[in-house]
Amino acid sequence: VLGLNAVHLLDPASSRSSFGGFGGGLLGIASRAADAPLLPEGPPSPADVDAACLERQKAILLMPGYTPAERDARMDELEMARRILRDERRRAQYDMLLVHLRRGLYGAGRLDGLRHLQDLVRADVAEERGEAPPLEQGMALLKQGQGFLDARLPREALEPLRRAVAALPPSAEAHATYVRAPPAAD
Repeated sequence: VLGLNAVHLLDPASSRSSFGGFGGGLLGIASRAADAPLLPEGPPSPADVDAACLERQKAILLMPGYTPAERDARMDELEMARRILRDERRRAQYDMLLVHLRRGLYGAGRLDGLRHLQDLVRADVAEERGEAPPLEQGMALLKQGQGFLDARLPREALEPLRRAVAALPPSAEAHATYVRAPPAAD
């Protein structure tokens, strides 16, 4: 969505022969001509992500033919992608999904994993706006947090439980479960 190629996920050996499929152009020609590959060491930096997002946002704002609703939807997509790529944990999840999708693996909940990342970003945006999650989402977050605790993954349980407490302030169960998570995460 942002126009950033995930070249940090490629094998250095395979990237020389198939680099054109992932952006190619002058960078591909230069990497084949040089002794050492020009592939980045890791994912794009937050500054690179922000710059790419800003460039795309400008292009969408200046592009004729979009209705205001379509323009807003595209801007929301860009912001969602920016937030996923800037967050280290979400970026790692996204990278694994991308590797699997490039291999043609779409099953086993991989598309649901992408939807989950998008839902996390939507929840962040709603929280920043001061909106409380709906009751149903609060119950789902509580179950998810309890599942993480049962699976002995307390660090992963912290965020869903924090959001569950925000969505279900009178729930003693949500508060008690959230209080259990930090000591287990240490």
